[in-house]
Amino acid sequence: MAARISILLGLCGLLTVAPTLGQVELDGRFLQYRSHGMWLVEFYAPWCGHCKKLEPIFREVAKELQQMGSEITAAKLDCTRFTEVASEFSVRGFPTIMFISGDRVYTHRGDRTKDEIIEFALRAKGPTVRKLTSIGKFNEALSRHSDNVFFLYIGNDDEQDDLFRKYSSSADAHAIASYFYFGKRSILEVSKICIDFE
Repeated sequence: MAARISILLGLCGLLTVAPTLGQVELDGRFLQYRSHGMWLVEFYAPWCGHCKKLEPIFREVAKELQQMGSEITAAKLDCTRFTEVASEFSVRGFPTIMFISGDRVYTHRGDRTKDEIIEFALRAKGPTVRKLTSIGKFNEALSRHSDNVFFLYIGNDDEQDDLFRKYSSSADAHAIASYFYFGKRSILEVSKICIDFE
């Protein structure tokens, strides 16, 4: 992690790192460097009670992402000091948690628990469309999502195919709302699930 932090520091010069906490404090230069990596950003105001309540949770999120070896950098930005950044991301309330990677921006709308925030970050990180290569992988997805809906595209992952492009575009737009998979028909034929194609 120390090597990654020093690379980021050398690259941007916009980070104040709390090494034991694994989180980064951003400043106004973040707008210039937002495309350098993946960011999980808490937009906060120092006077906000909800932000103060979230602080230890977000610290745990940062620590766990760091321990996982994730490429996602957990960061905070004081919206009272850097109003231009808050305006750029249309921050209306505090705290607001966003995943930012270049032009991809997703806002966390779930519970503010460590597990929910980490799940949000990993889902937003992508890939937005995950490939299922075998019956075993399909059954894994079924058991993983036994309590919720997920989407499955059956066919080729040909980027020239109009239907696959539309599916991928929809997955990009709704990446934090659900999971999107694709695979060939063979992953379904011997599966334990009964699927009616008519």
